[in-house]
Amino acid sequence: MSEKTIIGAREIISIADLNLYDLDVKIDTGADSNALHCDDIFVDENNIVHFKLLDEVHPAYHGKEMHMPLYEMKKIKSSNGEVQQRPSIKAKVEFFGKRYTTVISLTDRSDMKYPMLLGKKFLKKNFLVDISQEYLSKSHKKSAAVEQPKDATQQKTTPIRVYVLSRNKELYSTKRLVQAAEQRGWEVKVIDYLKCSIEIMKDELKVNYLGKELPKPDAIIPRIGASRTFYGTAMVRHFEMMDVFTTTGSLAIKRSRDKLRSLQILSKNGIDLPKTVFASNKSSTKDVIALSGGAPLVLKILEGTQGVGVVLVESEKAAKSVLDAFYGMDVNMLVQEYIKESGGSDIRAFIVGGKIVGAMRRQGIEGDFRSNLHQGGRATAHKLTKKEKETALAAAKAMGLNVCGVDMIPSARGPLVMEVNSSPGLEGIEKSTNIDIASKIMEYIEKNVTQKNRALTKKSRIKKDSIGA
Repeated sequence: MSEKTIIGAREIISIADLNLYDLDVKIDTGADSNALHCDDIFVDENNIVHFKLLDEVHPAYHGKEMHMPLYEMKKIKSSNGEVQQRPSIKAKVEFFGKRYTTVISLTDRSDMKYPMLLGKKFLKKNFLVDISQEYLSKSHKKSAAVEQPKDATQQKTTPIRVYVLSRNKELYSTKRLVQAAEQRGWEVKVIDYLKCSIEIMKDELKVNYLGKELPKPDAIIPRIGASRTFYGTAMVRHFEMMDVFTTTGSLAIKRSRDKLRSLQILSKNGIDLPKTVFASNKSSTKDVIALSGGAPLVLKILEGTQGVGVVLVESEKAAKSVLDAFYGMDVNMLVQEYIKESGGSDIRAFIVGGKIVGAMRRQGIEGDFRSNLHQGGRATAHKLTKKEKETALAAAKAMGLNVCGVDMIPSARGPLVMEVNSSPGLEGIEKSTNIDIASKIMEYIEKNVTQKNRALTKKSRIKKDSIGA
């Protein structure tokens, strides 16, 4: 039986899963469970608990929004005799140089002296309490600033350097990505990829930005505009060849931007989608309309984005007129069946690293069958069905996209994939679901960069050993 650690009546701990450090806690042998003081607590339909930390917990975390999977809802009797239904999370606590996985209930403790307490369930297995002492834990020597997790498996000692490839640093998505990286203490920079130039020499690849060579980053986050796909993907490909991790590959971006090619890939991989017809301007418009199932029909310009270049035609006569007009201008069009039962709504599943991290339903404004938020649509959080989850994950996998938004339209035959977006916006999904999607992307980057560095360290060590032998 291992010897128990003696602790005082008040100690300092860290909660690794929340990136919280130097938290002042009360050791309470009278309380059954652990509790953390927070505000604006609610559980969404996806069983994600959302909450905010306050100044009383730690000044460095005031107003910080947190999101964690719900562990359980439990009735807890407080010290004043009040019975509360509290949500709880499971998290790793760092205490006296060790990590312990424990359950923490979330509650408003504004009327209590201490913002967090550790209860007897956590204490009884490993600790003995000496109420005459305080702060015996070494962790109280840490600074009050937010620090990086001291994961023993993390090989990299310097902050991760990440570039966000975006033309506008004021965009919501760009700002949120920068904010999420900075919260981790990373070195982050917004790079306008159109202001980059590349150098290609024998065994040497470089990127110059505004006339100066860019230091090689650990990772890039491409936010490539549809109209700049060729140049943007060339930059992403160059970073890939420099062995830089990217959240979205250059080939996957190119595939997703070609509407026809993406539908062909989805079809080949057994993904259900609206019936679609593509023909050149020399084809008979009458045949195209018939093959599409007849009016009403949806006509899409291949190069259109954010709902622009998408037209609903409700009669065959109108469809023929529009097709003839576009064909006369040598514009490539897709003709798709109209899914009436969708009612002008669609569903976006946001995927990061092969996992669905959030979903929303978008509803078009009255009289408009398009649900795009850029066209005035509104978004609400959505709980995906099993079939919707399976369809979204299969579509992302087929397109080779690890960070993407899969747009599906509800139909009588199940969810139909309309598009897989390689550069999905964060504003709609974050505001409708209250999920910190930007941080999910950072977690994905951190995991991959850490694994890569670990592999490089191992490879270097093996090479060194073989030379020494």
